Amino acid sequence: MDGFESNEGVILMAATNRADVLDPALLRPGRFDRQVVVDMPDIKGREGILRVHMKKTPLDRDVDPTILARGTPGFSGADLENLVNEAALLAAKRDHEKLTMKDFEDAKDKVYMGLERKSKVIKEDEKKTTAYHEAAMPWWPGFCPTLTPSTKSPSSPGAGRRCHLVSAGRRRFQI
Repeated sequence: MDGFESNEGVILMAATNRADVLDPALLRPGRFDRQVVVDMPDIKGREGILRVHMKKTPLDRDVDPTILARGTPGFSGADLENLVNEAALLAAKRDHEKLTMKDFEDAKDKVYMGLERKSKVIKEDEKKTTAYHEAAMPWWPGFCPTLTPSTKSPSSPGAGRRCHLVSAGRRRFQI
């Protein structure tokens, strides 16, 4: 930061995802003393980002960016771009000429939870506990109509997930 005169009119900008690990000397007055926090996009932002990345992609009629935006809370712009790319790769593997909502749903699981691990070894007692847990799942939609299916193979440290579609303006799920 040395070498600049106070009247040279130079503006220096920097960006990081980890402000907590910056050297405190960088944050002293006269250096990088302004911080602008950019939050993750809301539903309308996610929908807009998806539309931008879907623009040059052949889409089936069933693809609804609004529903995809509701189902991707916490996704960054880069995550959403990756979602469209992964959906395109899945569609190509499946010999689809157009991307379908199924391609996007499967791509969302991959972006959210990682690759599916079909070779994961699960102990018999864990399988039994999981079976009891999953047997209760058909009852939940009656109590919580906004839930979506949870019949997903484990691809993350967890054993799957149950999703809620987020309503506009909400940051948290409500049951």
